[in-house]
Amino acid sequence: MNNVHISRFNDRQTMRSLDFEIYHYYDASPCNVALHHHDFFEIYYLIAGSMDYIVEGNRFALSPGDVLLISPLDLHHPEAERYQSFERIVLWISMPYLTALAQSVPGLLPTLLTHSSTGRQLTLSDQERSFLDLLLSSLLDERANHPHASREMCRLLITAALIRIQRQLIASPRDSALISGSVRGVRRASGTPVLPAPLYDIFDYIDTHLEESLTLSSLADQFFLDANTLSRKFKQQMGITVCDYIRKKRLALARVKISQGMSATQAGATSGFSDYSSFFRAFKSEYGISPREFATSYK
Repeated sequence: MNNVHISRFNDRQTMRSLDFEIYHYYDASPCNVALHHHDFFEIYYLIAGSMDYIVEGNRFALSPGDVLLISPLDLHHPEAERYQSFERIVLWISMPYLTALAQSVPGLLPTLLTHSSTGRQLTLSDQERSFLDLLLSSLLDERANHPHASREMCRLLITAALIRIQRQLIASPRDSALISGSVRGVRRASGTPVLPAPLYDIFDYIDTHLEESLTLSSLADQFFLDANTLSRKFKQQMGITVCDYIRKKRLALARVKISQGMSATQAGATSGFSDYSSFFRAFKSEYGISPREFATSYK
């Protein structure tokens, strides 16, 4: 990896490219990264150091050679107080580009998205790590040094990396609950839950009821909990309040609907916002642009 440029983390969480972006980072001190989500697929490859990473309520303890797969819309962030200096490569792949790549590889897209739901950690063998090192360092070099002549080479390198990851996922059957369709089982099989039961089941309930009325009080009643206790434990473990978590999930859902062609007004209404003005304010506060500006820029 010594022949490629290493930079310090930047907090930009949106893609400027239509296909993919790749970064090689080294940080000697912790970076304060807030809980966030993407519209794209993320491959997080740890080269050196160790850290804890939270994805949708699952905590993953990452060591050198580990790969963390993060699906679009999943809320995630590193736990700043738990990680040291570390080096990693981050690959972002837009969903249209990933879908196009997957057309030539049977089963690639469903394998990646199914197994990465709520996060998925892969610990690579020395041989697999060598392969991934070579593919990603070559991709970094192509992107940096041959921006106009390497489109096909980049496509081949990313496809090769995804195929290696797909094989590892298929060879690792520990997510049997995921394959059978149990979302709650997936969460507990994929990583260590950051919230104890029954608090942990709240994640699943929120995900499946975003379009309905959700409040701290209604969730506490649903799970027979004291509202103050729920609020305190959730904030302690997740770093944000229950209401902020719900808002971020609704905004992520609305962004997907807008990107799929739904009007901004309808996207807000069908993602759980009571009126367009509250949706507008939340969207602009979170992303820096209005829902309609996002729709225009996405097109």
